[in-house]
Amino acid sequence: MIQYQSPVVAFPKRVRLQEWQFTSDGKCYDYYQNQLSDTYQYTITQEQSENGKFTLSYLKLVNINDSSDFYEYEINTLDNSTMVLDYLGDMSAKLTSFNKQ
Repeated sequence: MIQYQSPVVAFPKRVRLQEWQFTSDGKCYDYYQNQLSDTYQYTITQEQSENGKFTLSYLKLVNINDSSDFYEYEINTLDNSTMVLDYLGDMSAKLTSFNKQ
Protein backbone atom coordinates (compact mmCIF):
# COMPACT_ATOMS: atom_id res chain seq x y z
CA MET A 1 0.00 0.00 0.00
CA ILE A 2 1.24 3.50 -0.86
CA GLN A 3 -0.01 6.31 1.31
CA TYR A 4 0.04 10.04 0.56
CA GLN A 5 -0.97 12.85 2.89
CA SER A 6 -1.77 16.48 2.08
CA PRO A 7 -2.24 19.37 4.48
CA VAL A 8 -5.38 21.35 3.67
CA VAL A 9 -5.67 24.67 5.47
CA ALA A 10 -9.28 25.49 6.26
CA PHE A 11 -9.01 28.21 8.86
CA PRO A 12 -6.07 30.19 10.25
CA LYS A 13 -4.12 28.13 12.79
CA ARG A 14 -6.24 25.05 12.05
CA VAL A 15 -4.97 22.37 9.71
CA ARG A 16 -7.01 19.44 8.42
CA LEU A 17 -5.41 16.48 6.71
CA GLN A 18 -6.53 14.56 3.67
CA GLU A 19 -4.93 11.21 3.05
CA TRP A 20 -5.10 8.92 0.03
CA GLN A 21 -4.07 5.29 0.31
CA PHE A 22 -3.37 3.44 -2.94
CA THR A 23 -3.45 -0.35 -2.89
CA SER A 24 -2.05 -2.80 -5.42
CA ASP A 25 -5.57 -4.00 -6.31
CA GLY A 26 -6.37 -0.62 -7.91
CA LYS A 27 -8.25 1.00 -5.03
CA CYS A 28 -7.69 4.44 -3.56
CA TYR A 29 -9.06 5.12 -0.09
CA ASP A 30 -9.76 8.79 0.58
CA TYR A 31 -9.51 9.73 4.25
CA TYR A 32 -10.44 13.13 5.61
CA GLN A 33 -9.55 13.91 9.22
CA ASN A 34 -8.72 10.21 9.70
CA GLN A 35 -12.21 9.11 8.60
CA LEU A 36 -12.79 7.13 5.40
CA SER A 37 -14.63 9.49 3.09
CA ASP A 38 -14.76 7.59 -0.22
CA THR A 39 -13.28 4.63 -2.05
CA TYR A 40 -12.20 4.94 -5.67
CA GLN A 41 -10.93 2.64 -8.38
CA TYR A 42 -7.79 4.22 -9.82
CA THR A 43 -6.04 3.94 -13.15
CA ILE A 44 -2.79 5.51 -14.28
CA THR A 45 -2.29 6.02 -18.00
CA GLN A 46 0.51 7.48 -20.08
CA GLU A 47 0.66 9.05 -23.50
CA GLN A 48 3.36 10.64 -25.62
CA SER A 49 3.27 14.33 -26.46
CA GLU A 50 2.67 15.14 -30.11
CA ASN A 51 6.37 15.79 -30.71
CA GLY A 52 7.31 12.57 -28.88
CA LYS A 53 9.64 14.34 -26.47
CA PHE A 54 7.51 13.99 -23.35
CA THR A 55 5.53 11.26 -21.64
CA LEU A 56 2.41 12.58 -19.95
CA SER A 57 0.92 10.61 -17.05
CA TYR A 58 -2.66 10.77 -15.81
CA LEU A 59 -4.49 9.54 -12.72
CA LYS A 60 -8.22 8.80 -12.87
CA LEU A 61 -10.29 8.12 -9.75
CA VAL A 62 -13.78 6.62 -10.13
CA ASN A 63 -15.99 6.25 -7.05
CA ILE A 64 -16.77 2.54 -6.60
CA ASN A 65 -20.34 3.36 -5.49
CA ASP A 66 -21.14 5.97 -8.16
CA SER A 67 -19.31 5.87 -11.50
CA SER A 68 -20.54 9.39 -12.34
CA ASP A 69 -18.33 10.62 -9.46
CA PHE A 70 -14.87 10.67 -11.02
CA TYR A 71 -11.78 12.88 -11.01
CA GLU A 72 -8.97 13.18 -13.53
CA TYR A 73 -5.52 14.58 -12.83
CA GLU A 74 -2.33 15.10 -14.74
CA ILE A 75 0.54 13.73 -12.68
CA ASN A 76 2.96 16.63 -12.42
CA THR A 77 5.44 14.91 -10.07
CA LEU A 78 5.63 11.38 -8.72
CA ASP A 79 8.76 10.24 -6.93
CA ASN A 80 9.80 8.47 -3.73
CA SER A 81 8.55 11.28 -1.50
CA THR A 82 6.07 13.48 -3.36
CA MET A 83 3.03 13.29 -5.62
CA VAL A 84 1.86 16.52 -7.26
CA LEU A 85 -1.40 16.46 -9.21
CA ASP A 86 -3.01 18.99 -11.54
CA TYR A 87 -6.81 18.58 -11.48
CA LEU A 88 -8.17 18.56 -15.03
CA GLY A 89 -11.80 19.33 -14.18
CA ASP A 90 -11.52 22.98 -13.17
CA MET A 91 -9.37 25.64 -14.78
CA SER A 92 -9.14 27.59 -11.52
CA ALA A 93 -7.85 24.63 -9.51
CA LYS A 94 -4.28 24.70 -8.33
CA LEU A 95 -1.74 21.93 -8.01
CA THR A 96 -2.33 19.54 -5.12
CA SER A 97 0.73 18.18 -3.37
CA PHE A 98 0.92 15.01 -1.29
CA ASN A 99 3.82 13.68 0.76
CA LYS A 100 4.47 9.94 0.84
CA GLN A 101 4.10 8.46 4.31
